[in-house]
Amino acid sequence: ISDCRFTIADLKYTITLTTMKPTTIYTTIALLVLTLCGLSNSAIAADVDARLSTKEGWVGMPVVLQISIINAADYEQPTIPDIAGCDIRSAGAPSQSSQITIINGRQTQKRSVVMQYLITPRREGTFEIPAITLKVDGRNVSTDKLRFVASKSQTGNLLFVEIDGGKDKV
Repeated sequence: ISDCRFTIADLKYTITLTTMKPTTIYTTIALLVLTLCGLSNSAIAADVDARLSTKEGWVGMPVVLQISIINAADYEQPTIPDIAGCDIRSAGAPSQSSQITIINGRQTQKRSVVMQYLITPRREGTFEIPAITLKVDGRNVSTDKLRFVASKSQTGNLLFVEIDGGKDKV
């Protein structure tokens, strides 16, 4: 073997094996395999997910849009597009979490950032949230489009409760 090239998740390696003894070549290959197994955790591509708290809501009551970014080294906060008939506002600063797991000497890491937005429908109807594009680790990543339906409440903001009980105890 005179030259060996391979690529794993945008990480490029070049190994030149010239005039090596067979045992040295086998040792080099074994170390290379072990190194790649260790790098596989850090070379995991980032994942982006968008979800709604509900698919059916009420006029005047917010539906929560949650955007999760998993295993990203760098990201830019998205710009949420306007949705006709809805008010949109951030629900606060993004929450961040990190998890490190070691099982039988093998370490895995998971980092996540969750951003939440409150979408409040001002009228009845079906609303579509278009795909949202985020810049994650230098790449543009888009979420799926989402839909929800807002209905007008029959009781307005009132809540009716009926309590039945015996004459001796309530």
